[in-house]
Amino acid sequence: MAEGFLDIIEINAPESAYEGEIINIAIKLQNIGGYDQFNWFVHDLEGNTYIFQGGTFFSGDIENVNFSFTMPNHDMTFIVTTKHWEEEIVGWVWDVTSAWDVNTWQ
Repeated sequence: MAEGFLDIIEINAPESAYEGEIINIAIKLQNIGGYDQFNWFVHDLEGNTYIFQGGTFFSGDIENVNFSFTMPNHDMTFIVTTKHWEEEIVGWVWDVTSAWDVNTWQ
């Protein structure tokens, strides 16, 4: 059986915002491999984790991930990382990472 691979299909978020503004981010993930267990997380460069989730998906399944945060008084870079479970090594294997910048309007 082919192993899974959870790809980041789309990230929708503004490119800039004012301090204190509520920012909504939508991420679309898709299993482009075989049936597998996955986890995904969103964090920033300061080490804050906003989402850490997981699940089991069939080939072609899509997962929509949404979250919001309050824009601080500095630029933010969000990093989305996906992993799949590998039985042979009994551990999580990195699939893909993508970053999105939100700049602060001064």
